[in-house]
Amino acid sequence: MTKDQQTKAQSLIDSFKSDYTELAKTFPVSSESISIKIASDISTLLQHYKNLTNLQTASGTLNGVKIADLQQNAIPILESIEKSYGMTSISENGMFARFKLILRDGCLKKLFGRDKITIGQYIDDEPLIAMAQAHKLENIPELAATFDASPVALQIKNMLASSGLDLEKDILSNYAQESVIYLNLPLDKNNLPDLRFVAYLPKIENLTAILPKLSKFCVNMGIFVNNVETDVEGIAVTKLAYCLYPQIGFYTGIVGNFCVIATSKDGAVKAMKHIKDVAANATSKINDYSFYGRIRSKDLNVQLQQLLQSPAMQKQNIPPIPNLTFLEQLGELECHCEIETENLNLNFDLPFLKTEK
Repeated sequence: MTKDQQTKAQSLIDSFKSDYTELAKTFPVSSESISIKIASDISTLLQHYKNLTNLQTASGTLNGVKIADLQQNAIPILESIEKSYGMTSISENGMFARFKLILRDGCLKKLFGRDKITIGQYIDDEPLIAMAQAHKLENIPELAATFDASPVALQIKNMLASSGLDLEKDILSNYAQESVIYLNLPLDKNNLPDLRFVAYLPKIENLTAILPKLSKFCVNMGIFVNNVETDVEGIAVTKLAYCLYPQIGFYTGIVGNFCVIATSKDGAVKAMKHIKDVAANATSKINDYSFYGRIRSKDLNVQLQQLLQSPAMQKQNIPPIPNLTFLEQLGELECHCEIETENLNLNFDLPFLKTEK
């Protein structure tokens, strides 16, 4: 950096001095730590993009699609941001990071439009990776109009209609308000990881009402629909498998206001049983975020080694990865996004596990 650039960067950092003080209060107290401060000059970046589109439009070296993408996406987002800054801290307690976007009046709802997670108590701590989010509230007529512009829209509508389904009324209107995705790395006998998707639908009755039509649609598409017995009372699972690959399927079921889809019967049953158990003795948690992510760092090494030692992976001639035992000294990596009145906060926490001396 030139001396002038260093001066401007220091001036930008100094302008957020009080903001950094507030962020530092959210970090665990430590005797020593390394802090990294981050700040963005949004106005300079915005002007750069505007100049770029003007110059490229005149010279013709940037195609129309890229210019439209800048004008419709990047530039409006940058114009909505008043300021952006962040701070990271590394100490004996762990690694922590805080990032903050301050948006102009009315822009936050327009850009993100998300509610907060209300199903935090249902997030399972057992899987290696968990990600939960509250989805953006969709305008169904607008969504349908966008879909209608697709070249395959009419074909898909006709296929749905043959099973008595309406795209806007039955499909688009039944989107999940919140969802959770789980992942465990080891592969099963079909070389699939343990992947589970849990969708929360406040009006689950709208989905259950069209299940016979959805079943007919699957059959028309060459997808086998078979009910599978489980060992857990009150839990019913259905296997969906394409006719050309009947040995591989997805398992789905409904419990309460949740629809579960998993790559294995065991995974579907575990997810559904967990929901039933929590519903019987619910305790509220993780209700202040619009997005929440977690990785069980201490289990990552074991699952990664199991994945690499599976027959399917060994056939790929992947070079061996050393035993990453240091991961077992880390706590859970958590990421969560909070959407306030006109603020968007993104936080990362990776604590170090305390070891006995």
